[in-house]
Amino acid sequence: MAWHYATYIDAVTATGKAEYPLPMYANAALIRPNYQPGQYNSGGPVPHSMDIYRAGAPHLDFLSPDVYFDNYAYWVGKYKRDGNPVFVPEARGGLEGAANALFTFGNLNGIGFSPFGIDGYMSLRESEKLETVQQPITALYSELSHLAPLILQKQGSGQITAMVLEGEAQRSGRLHLGGYSMTLTRSRPTGSDGPSQQRVAVLFLQTDTDEFLAVAAGECQVTFMPDSDGPAHAGIASIDEEVLVNGEWVRQRRLNGDENGQGQLLHMNPDGVGKGLIYRVRLYRY
Repeated sequence: MAWHYATYIDAVTATGKAEYPLPMYANAALIRPNYQPGQYNSGGPVPHSMDIYRAGAPHLDFLSPDVYFDNYAYWVGKYKRDGNPVFVPEARGGLEGAANALFTFGNLNGIGFSPFGIDGYMSLRESEKLETVQQPITALYSELSHLAPLILQKQGSGQITAMVLEGEAQRSGRLHLGGYSMTLTRSRPTGSDGPSQQRVAVLFLQTDTDEFLAVAAGECQVTFMPDSDGPAHAGIASIDEEVLVNGEWVRQRRLNGDENGQGQLLHMNPDGVGKGLIYRVRLYRY
């Protein structure tokens, strides 16, 4: 089935490109757990059919997933292949979508992330309100629109990375960038006995030796350790919260004392996305 779909799509794509040579892609409805062919939208460019599509539809420029599952990183990661840039044409919005977008751009060198139904109610869960879903994505995209030139510069250079924590069992994760190991954990909400189960993500951009920009979605914290030759310990020299003013990133306040764990902790403000905050972190080793 996948071969016949692919060859038909290729014929349509080739005809269209002959008239107007735009980049073209095909997106896939992914396999639901325990579903069999015919129980989902079979025949599309799902991960195990991508090679068939690349052989049968050479006029397509890339293949993309529609991802609505909680294990987002697992599914979208299968589309990061040589010659296939990562683009997500359908996904959930809200804070979950903001976190997934950061992971897509920072970890997978993604070229696009599109939450579905951003202007309507079609993608909402029963407990969600439209403004609750729109606000985190709107604020994050405002940040990313101004960081886009830097993100594009850093993608593929080894100076950008990101991580998303998803699912109840994943409470922490580790990143490596610029000679440092960065451990991301969910923060404990006020009045709670344990960490939040909310999806969180952080994206880091290295801007200089020992200096990074960080963008977060969700309430989380990061600690740092050296990951290269030299002194064995890392400390935080400064953390500046920056906001966009007239197209320039301007320091709003510097975090010290309890706000940075006495120089050991970057705590991501849970309202940071809504406030348009980014963090400029300077480290030192001793």
